[in-house]
Amino acid sequence: MSFTSDNAYKMIVDEEKETRSAEQNRKMWAMLGEIAEQLQINGQSFDKDRWKAIMLHAWGEQVRRLRTPGEPGTDGMTTTSATTHGGVDDDAVVRAAVLGFIVFVIWELTEDYPIVDLRVFRHRGFAVSAVAMSFTFGAFFASIVLLPLWLQINLGYTATLSGYVLSFQAIFGVIMAPVAAILMTRVDPRALMSLGLAILSLAILYRASFALNISFETMILPQLAMGLGIPLFFVPLMTLSMTAVRPQETAAASGLINFLRTISGAIATAAVISAWSSYAAISRSNLVGTLRHSQDFLDRLGDKGQPANRALGTLNGLVQDQSVMLATNHMFLLLGAVIGLTAIGIWLMPKPSMT
Repeated sequence: MSFTSDNAYKMIVDEEKETRSAEQNRKMWAMLGEIAEQLQINGQSFDKDRWKAIMLHAWGEQVRRLRTPGEPGTDGMTTTSATTHGGVDDDAVVRAAVLGFIVFVIWELTEDYPIVDLRVFRHRGFAVSAVAMSFTFGAFFASIVLLPLWLQINLGYTATLSGYVLSFQAIFGVIMAPVAAILMTRVDPRALMSLGLAILSLAILYRASFALNISFETMILPQLAMGLGIPLFFVPLMTLSMTAVRPQETAAASGLINFLRTISGAIATAAVISAWSSYAAISRSNLVGTLRHSQDFLDRLGDKGQPANRALGTLNGLVQDQSVMLATNHMFLLLGAVIGLTAIGIWLMPKPSMT
């Protein structure tokens, strides 16, 4: 295109204000570089540009969560009181699930030939057995998922070594299973179940005293004890739960108690692992707030030849390991308490016949 004197052109120049100064920009990229060198996500490293995108996304999510309902955001959009994912209202999903469950229960209780016979819960022995099974198996299964996770993440155990630790609970379990069946005919099964739950609770509570310097031999002690307690609980429970219902209700009762065992294990594991992760973050914040003489520690590492970023990474690793350790102990304490309370609640079951 040629410009001639016959054509008039108007040029508009807009001055855009910088969002940050050149000095601020240099500091930001320097910090992103430090983060990229020292931190990983699930064992994967990212460059500075990727870390910038991750942090901007996290910041945007936090702003969205903290925004008052109805308040416009930086994108011009407003929030509502309900949380949405992909256009789906989470609160509406929860309400629909609760309503659907209530309708399902009413339908099954009023049907002459229900798909799931919920009437078996009218038997107190079965109802107590089902609740005890749910709480005990949920806590037990969550504990055997949490332990190898902690061993591999914190102590650097391989999957094989973690499996070796868990396998020791089967040693006494094989021996005690037939013994528990024999004792049922001579001792009140409720006493056997309480004893088994007490052993299981103490074994899990013992784990709450674990530390980062624990030896392999010390870790297998509660596993051996659990092998004693598990048969003393599960063998009498499965027997009493089936004898508490009428013969024609045995199939429905068996299906229900196995369903509750499976679903309680899944729910408890998800809840405990989520709480474990959250409590580790809380513990880390508390530890960072109580650190004393951290600069002296970094200086000593520097005197031994460690670069500043490597020394900071060492300190960060120590704090992270201790925070996860505290979270692990907290979860084991909680799971042991749940099983201990179940040992008391088992006496709500009616006394079974010894014949």
